[in-house]
Formats: sequence, structure tokens, C-alpha cells
Amino acid sequence: MKTTTCLLLALICCTTAYAGIEGITILSESHHVSGTATGTTQSDSYDLTQSTSVTGSASALWQVDDEFYPGPNPGTNEVSSSAGNFSVTATDNSCWAFTGSEALAESTYTFTPLVTDLQFNYTGNVEMQAEENAVSVTIEDITNGQTIDTRLWTTGLSSGLSINENLYYTFDLTHEYELKLYAKVEARGNPGVTSAIDVAITPEPATLALLAIGILLFKRKRVAH
Repeated sequence: MKTTTCLLLALICCTTAYAGIEGITILSESHHVSGTATGTTQSDSYDLTQSTSVTGSASALWQVDDEFYPGPNPGTNEVSSSAGNFSVTATDNSCWAFTGSEALAESTYTFTPLVTDLQFNYTGNVEMQAEENAVSVTIEDITNGQTIDTRLWTTGLSSGLSINENLYYTFDLTHEYELKLYAKVEARGNPGVTSAIDVAITPEPATLALLAIGILLFKRKRVAH
């Protein structure tokens, strides 16, 4: 009883190096950002991959004598993206729409669960007027090659959307899993848009309650002796 309860206590108090991430052990992580800012005569781009958080940005001069496309003349098309800390963000801050500028961010985490039942909280947004603006989350069981869940949020040509979802998953403590986060924007509609997704992971509330009860029972047994 003592050994089991001590283990439960370790689990309930266990946190990773990331705020809001509990109940898992991170084995490895990889982060990738890329983007291209398109100008009238030249373009600027970046493509970076790291095992730690990474940020990239690019900018290019845009000058068009066209009365049908309002905007600063000349102006700057800018894109940026970041990945890490269980968050990915891609932003297009171009002064002109329909330039072909784009930005992407993605992260991959390999982990093992410390408890069978985990709650994943997804928060973020996908802003308007580009069919390619999207965020997604994928969880895969790499031990048996199965996809646990894939979530895709995209707006098409609508007014954008806000993301706030809580989902519960059951894991095998003997398996390894992979969590993939993805965000992308393209300057095909209004300039100045962002796609972003953040993930928080915690033991499912019922699991926490059971762990707390186990700790209390252990303490009472020690007092009785």
C-alpha cells in the first residue's frame, strides 16, 4: 500500500518543464518554421528546424501602382512563425493581399503517459479569408502505428474562428505516443492574419480525485500505526 500510494503521489505532483503540461514524460521534441515574404522584385524566406523553441521571420518590399488594391505604396510584406512550448503560431503581416506570402509552424513531441486518462485542452484561432489558413493537432500511438485523433480547424473564406476544446483520451502506459501541432497562413485574402494553436495536458479530473483519495488513505494508515 505504501509503495503504491507513494507512486500515486509522485504522479499527481509530476510536471514537465512546460507550464500546463502534466501527466506525461517527454522523450523528444522537434520544431520547424518556414515562410516566404513576396515582394515586387524579390522575396525573402526562412526555413529552420530545432530541438528547442524556434522563431523565424521574413520581409520584402511591395510597390504596385494599382488603384484597385488599396494599401501603402510602397509597403512591406512580412511573415513570421514560431514553434515550441506546446504552441505553434503563423502570422502574415503583409501590407498587401494576394501576394503569395505564407508562413508555417509545426512541432512534434514524443512522449509516454504517466496515467491512463489525460485531458487535452486546445485553444487558438484561425483568422479569416484564406482557404489555406488552418491549424491541426494529431495524436498517434507509434508503438502500434494507430492514429488516436486528428483535429483540423480551417475557415475557408468565412470570418474566422476561435478554438477552445477539452478532449479526453485513454492511453496505454507501455506505449510511446507522438503529438503533432501545425499552423499555416497564406496571404490570399485580407492581409494581417494569424493561425495559432496551444495545447495543455493534465490528468483527467477523476484520475486526480482517485490519486488524492489514495494519498489521504495512506496518511490515515500511517497515523493509525
